[in-house]
Amino acid sequence: MDDTAALLALPRAHRTADVRARLGSRALDTLVETGDLTRLARGIVAPTAHADSLQTRASAAALLTAGTGVATGTGALFLWRAVARAPASLLVGVPRERHDLRRLDGVRFTRLSTMPQPFSFVAFSVAPPEEALIHAMRERREGTPSATALEALSSGMLDIARVRELLDARPSLSGRRHLVRALALHDSGIESHLEHLAIDSVLVGDEFASLVRQHAISVGGASFRLDAYLPEHRLAIEFDGATEHAKPARWRKDRARDTLLASIGIQTIRLTYRDVTERPEWSRTRLLEAMAHRSPMPRVA
Repeated sequence: MDDTAALLALPRAHRTADVRARLGSRALDTLVETGDLTRLARGIVAPTAHADSLQTRASAAALLTAGTGVATGTGALFLWRAVARAPASLLVGVPRERHDLRRLDGVRFTRLSTMPQPFSFVAFSVAPPEEALIHAMRERREGTPSATALEALSSGMLDIARVRELLDARPSLSGRRHLVRALALHDSGIESHLEHLAIDSVLVGDEFASLVRQHAISVGGASFRLDAYLPEHRLAIEFDGATEHAKPARWRKDRARDTLLASIGIQTIRLTYRDVTERPEWSRTRLLEAMAHRSPMPRVA
């Protein structure tokens, strides 16, 4: 792979001067004219194919801040794989004394009185996921901060004790109530915002009094947890998000699990994000009908 191909292959920003020194002025101008390179800011370019990548934006911010900027907030949580969806813009923390930052599309700079101890990625630095979550609470994005927090807390990527420690140290944190609520939901066994919505809007009423959340079960040598389980009716309820459950590998895994459960008499009902958010009453009715067709197990004295 030659220098030009290598330059264009990676989601990474570069100083224009560095590209000129590497390829020459004529090659640089040609790549910009043909649309292979995009000018992100004065003195910074990136491969056009990767210009909207979060990694590209983070590396561009690192160049603009001379290495003092740290990716944080929801974008950092995405880079840590603690949330599934990349935000529309990347939050980058800089020391409070920085006032000379140029505008960069897709990046929002925030001055921090205390900079997090960063982790070094390939061409930029990222805040620890616990501190990134604290900063994410002040962001405006699609969905709610509570949903972002609950997803991150349930990812297994965060030290929950450290999150509480940081929260206790910031009594006036913007969005504090959202994180407090997410921690309470996480403590109660709810692992996703979709599950929380379902508990509030679908699985309501005395008919669901026996419901067990996050029920651990072992079948055929496999162990997993059910989002919700109605033991008297041998019904497993799974909430399928719009992203992860749509992947072919996850779809196959879900169906194999449904087959295992059926082998011991447990029927699985899957509700999608749309079912829960757009037609909760329809979802509740379908569950009640399924319960009506499955005779309750006799109670054990």
